Amino acid sequence: MQFKKATTHFVLFLFAVLLLQKESAAQLLQCKAELKNDMLVLENSRLKRTFFWNKKIVENHLEIYFYDAITAWHFNAQYHCTAKSGIGITISWFNEVMPDIYDRLYPKDSNSKWNFASHVPGIVVVNLFQNDSWLVNMPDHEKFEIRYGNNKTSEALIIDAYKFFITPIRSKYPKAHVICSLGDMDATREGFLWPAYIDSVVSKLNDKKITTHFFPSEGAPGHPVTKDHETMAADLIAYI
Repeated sequence: MQFKKATTHFVLFLFAVLLLQKESAAQLLQCKAELKNDMLVLENSRLKRTFFWNKKIVENHLEIYFYDAITAWHFNAQYHCTAKSGIGITISWFNEVMPDIYDRLYPKDSNSKWNFASHVPGIVVVNLFQNDSWLVNMPDHEKFEIRYGNNKTSEALIIDAYKFFITPIRSKYPKAHVICSLGDMDATREGFLWPAYIDSVVSKLNDKKITTHFFPSEGAPGHPVTKDHETMAADLIAYI
């Protein structure tokens, strides 16, 4: 997939989903991107920012140093980001998981629904599973006990949960390219199976417009800092 720079783009980021939209070659390129994320963009060792759920109200003027914003800037794209720190697909550091709330305008109000027709992107980038990779191995954690009790998680459960999240994303954006990503924290460290779980889902979906792209773990002890976001952005820009 190739997109060129233009003066008017729209990028919608849903933590963790990125979407870009392309018009015909003779028309001005319109990019829309949606990124569904956990905490990569929201926190690092020095910077924090806050999102008003789907509406991109950012309380940190240094947002340009996060990989989603750098990517959008490169394409001269407006963008939309939905993010919640600590969220996962199978389990979070709080009660809700992304499948519960990604379609809400306000995350605590199940009756408040986001209008997906209001912004129709061409590329969706999903970057989720980092929080899951920790919590599924913590059976004594309060949130694990609430969600799974004495049961253990399994590869089948993880894979099915990812599939059941990506499938409605595709239905809401039937023409979009969907990039299923992960990283650059330790969930993509060599030997970890989380990228393989995502590969498995994408393979089973057998949709040529749903692909994977992983950011390699740089071995940092915590959340990515500015230089990491710059590296991730360059990687994502090259892929797109």
